[in-house]
Amino acid sequence: MDIDEKALNEKLAKWAGFIKERLDLEGGYWVHPNGGRQIGLNFTQSLDACFKYLEPKFPYLELHNCQAGFSVEVSLDMKDRYQSFGKTPSMAFCLAVEKLIDSEEKK
Repeated sequence: MDIDEKALNEKLAKWAGFIKERLDLEGGYWVHPNGGRQIGLNFTQSLDACFKYLEPKFPYLELHNCQAGFSVEVSLDMKDRYQSFGKTPSMAFCLAVEKLIDSEEKK
């Protein structure tokens, strides 16, 4: 399964409340709702970024190390839970959050 990490990072950033601003050169930077600017926002490669900007939204989060990689389960309300697997903890986290975002868009 090939994952478009750039598209996934943009989807997660928008869900977290970031707004993309354009620069003349490198393609842009992200503006956080608190006004801070972030260049090179990369959730899929950084568990630190996931925990800094995504994790605070979740009252429920489980991260497990399993034979094939990592498993992450997230929930906003303890009722609907979204689980995914990845080779790294950050990718598993991102894919679980993407499932949640996709389910919200269907509602």
